Amino acid sequence: MPSKTTLIRAGIALVVLVAAIVTGSLFAQSKRPPTPKPIQLSAEQQSAADYDKAIAALSKEDTAAAVVLLQRAVTLDRNNTRAVTKLSEIKKTTTPSTPTPQTPAAPATKTPDPNAPNPFLGTIDVKKLLPKTMEGFSLGLAQVIDTDATVAGEPNVANSVVSNIIWAVHDRGSEAKAQQFVDGLNSGLYPQDAASVNIRGATGVFGTDGTHFASVAYRRGRYAFEVILTTSGPPVNAKTLAEKAAAAFPTAP
Repeated sequence: MPSKTTLIRAGIALVVLVAAIVTGSLFAQSKRPPTPKPIQLSAEQQSAADYDKAIAALSKEDTAAAVVLLQRAVTLDRNNTRAVTKLSEIKKTTTPSTPTPQTPAAPATKTPDPNAPNPFLGTIDVKKLLPKTMEGFSLGLAQVIDTDATVAGEPNVANSVVSNIIWAVHDRGSEAKAQQFVDGLNSGLYPQDAASVNIRGATGVFGTDGTHFASVAYRRGRYAFEVILTTSGPPVNAKTLAEKAAAAFPTAP
């Protein structure tokens, strides 16, 4: 039978071993890198970032993307003089759309042929694909740049959801490229809060950047359509309005 002294020594050894294990565990935990937290940019910082992205887009001759980014930058920070100046320079070289007289539509004489060619597979004047009106918003002049067009609108009264909406349409040349454009927006600029949406028969996607912007994008034929909302609160709360704004695009040329 072990002596009392032997038992005491065994107990002390066990305590030392447990202490060593606990100490080692705490030391290992202290060496673990902290979990990175999402970086929340201020409006001014996001505006500066959008300006830099716009300049990069211009270097790739993607003027349409640059215009959208610059409009976002100016909306976020009216004091971003670089964005204001660059946007003004681009607009001087573009052709603003002018309102065309509206003629009464001829009465329909037959049901549309479902087998008729898809008009969105052919060449269309892109400014005709921009919305003319949006309930509760005043739209400015459309800017047409080659095969891309944009128009911005502001709420007629103070809006607790958004402060600005940008509509944009892009002729990508093929259905595959139009879909790539839509997918790229969702995975690149607006990867958060992703949800599938249906815009008057066209399947699209809603997404946000998690801080300032909400977007809906979809395609018809070779044309990609997108709306970008500058939000006054959490961008996910603008989903319903984003879908309504996306539905303002015409469904036919």
